Amino acid sequence: MKKGIINDLKAIKERETRKHLLEYILKEKREIKRIKETNKELGETNNNLLKKIGLDSLTKIYSRRKLKEDLEKFIEKESIENYILNAIMIDIDDFKSYNDQYGHIEGDNLLEKTAGYLKRILREEEQKNLYRYGGEEFTILIPRLTLETTVNLAERLKKGVEENCERTISLGIANYPANTKSIKDIISSADNALYCAKQNGKNRVETYSKGISYKEVIKE
Repeated sequence: MKKGIINDLKAIKERETRKHLLEYILKEKREIKRIKETNKELGETNNNLLKKIGLDSLTKIYSRRKLKEDLEKFIEKESIENYILNAIMIDIDDFKSYNDQYGHIEGDNLLEKTAGYLKRILREEEQKNLYRYGGEEFTILIPRLTLETTVNLAERLKKGVEENCERTISLGIANYPANTKSIKDIISSADNALYCAKQNGKNRVETYSKGISYKEVIKE
């Protein structure tokens, strides 16, 4: 009889222990879920804030949307006598194969590293005109510099990225008014030159030739 009571008490104690353990596990799961949801909300809030100020959430440089806004401001300056604007389009060579080989996390790391290096080599007033155009492409808008000086800068960027990021980049340059008739066309002109750089072997700098579409010439 006494033994039976002891066994019953043990069973009750075990049930209580299991109950408390289960409650603890459920409580921890709820807390983990709450933390995940909070982190997600904070991440979304952070990304929204970055978008509002025109920053790309991955690279922390300006976004394509900000590029469009800034380009409109540059277009307004087109009427200023002797005004000069350069556009450099940059593409990381063979990025897709790098992404496929090493995974998206390493791909993102490469984008961050490349953006960081491009920003470091630019002067402070030029850094605010560095943008992530999309994917593995970047854009720099540089006022007042001559085409020759801009080409020299592009060559430094190309060499530096290869040495510091262990990847190569191709660059296309357009200059208003040297080889582009209007600032509103400067991005497409620089993109044309970039296309030429890619077609001519990559890891090189090309300037836009006025009135010539590289894409059409290469297609022919």
